[in-house]
Amino acid sequence: MPSPFPGMDPYLESSGAWPDFHSAFMVYCRDLLNDHLPDHYSAFIEERVQLVDLDADTRQSRRPDISIVRDDRTSQAAAGGVAVLDIEAVTLSLPEWVQETQGYINVVRLPEHELITSIEVLSPSNKVSPGWGEFVMKRRSLLAQGVNLVEIDLLLGGQRLDALEPLPKGDYYAFVSRAQKRNQSDVYAWSIRRTLPKIPVPLRAPDPDVVIDLSALFVTTYERGRYPRTLPYHKALELPLGKEDLLWAAERTKAAAL
Repeated sequence: MPSPFPGMDPYLESSGAWPDFHSAFMVYCRDLLNDHLPDHYSAFIEERVQLVDLDADTRQSRRPDISIVRDDRTSQAAAGGVAVLDIEAVTLSLPEWVQETQGYINVVRLPEHELITSIEVLSPSNKVSPGWGEFVMKRRSLLAQGVNLVEIDLLLGGQRLDALEPLPKGDYYAFVSRAQKRNQSDVYAWSIRRTLPKIPVPLRAPDPDVVIDLSALFVTTYERGRYPRTLPYHKALELPLGKEDLLWAAERTKAAAL
């Protein structure tokens, strides 16, 4: 069963299925690139670990990695003298963090394995603090090193790329920043109502761009992930969409159910 939406399916974002979709999407994207890259290039999936603030619901469902328990058989012998404090502590609740592993694609030039282009598909933690700040610093570092950068934003929530001019109107975006124009970025914007576009992946001149078909990648990831069986299409979307688009989305899922 295909997705009830012509392009990106917003229920992947709203239902918590995004991490699974993201991982599979990156694998298929890497495979597609390697099918079309010149012989002296290769694409690899790399990983980084980022600290993510857990929301209240997630905190309640987690167990500690380390527990300290009392053994009455040894506690008295080990206690020794008892210290008396002369100040009273105030107990506060601190944010809880968890390590999140995120994948991205590096396109390298052989045989030196020189990094030419980095491809990022944004996750929710990239688009809110503190992950947003780390993401911005990483993109600035890559561009300063003369690396091409492709950023694909298939999420409705969170922050968007900062630019001196207003972003074109759209729900989803792809940003293609070329090493020779590091203060500029080509922005591709589209609405939730249209199919995902084809976008260029720049290489090192004089080698031409490689084009990736985001729509074909989405269809492969969606169908192989069996998401129609698990996504809650019977629920209303709770995402930053206009009223007309929310009504349109409800009509699409209702028609698919029928």
